[in-house]
Amino acid sequence: MNKADLHVHTIMSDGMHTVEELIKMCKKRGITTIAITDHDTTKALQNIPSSSDVNIINGIELSTTFDNKSVHILGYYINPEDKALNEKLKFLREKRKTRAKRMVEKLKEIEGINIDYEEIKEKNPKSAIGRVHIAKELFEKHYVKNIADAFEKYIGDDSPCFVRNEKLTIEEAVNLIKNAGGISFLAHPGLIKDMESYEEILKYGIEGIEVFYPKHSEKQRQFFYDLAIKNNLLISGGSDFHGLKMKGKNKLASAYLTDKYLNQIINYHNNI
Repeated sequence: MNKADLHVHTIMSDGMHTVEELIKMCKKRGITTIAITDHDTTKALQNIPSSSDVNIINGIELSTTFDNKSVHILGYYINPEDKALNEKLKFLREKRKTRAKRMVEKLKEIEGINIDYEEIKEKNPKSAIGRVHIAKELFEKHYVKNIADAFEKYIGDDSPCFVRNEKLTIEEAVNLIKNAGGISFLAHPGLIKDMESYEEILKYGIEGIEVFYPKHSEKQRQFFYDLAIKNNLLISGGSDFHGLKMKGKNKLASAYLTDKYLNQIINYHNNI
């Protein structure tokens, strides 16, 4: 049985592996297709090595806000050279950089914590520094037990050093993806935790839902499957993989698509 993991991150955003490393992992695990869906960057999609065993879909993950809630939108089959998309991504990356620096400053205000943004950047020269890199630094300097502990204590959404990120509207994200030749999906809807919002969110032209996700319960998977069928939407799935050493994070292909749903996505894209 073929497996497709359509939600994977690289070192170009907040993942811990290169595309080449991901391809090797996929070959070992029998994963035939992945979508590279880095946050706010298409850098990993440039000069992707050819592999007869692993098909790579050009993707993106965009953070949006809706009714004061964080909503992530996945885009598949985007043109990584699209000018409008890259101009907006550059703006968002600058905001992301400012956010990371502010979080580091807030951490340094806590007695006993001494970390430096430039040092983190030096250790991750190809990455857009985000919370995962800050968490990794806290762990390596023994301020926390693991990556998850860093989020829980310091930089998670409700934690003392959290800084809100600049985000698009859902409509902006969907239009950016569409104009770059891609198709848009609602990412990990179970993390939104507000079932009253889904019908409103889908009105912005989203073409599919990430039904299969490691943190979705069986009840949630059924709910989102039914929601997709009701609204004539495509069904996607992926692990949201960030790295092998990311304790508390999802494993590669811990959620995936079978050929049935992958072929529906491929056929839809080929006919738009």
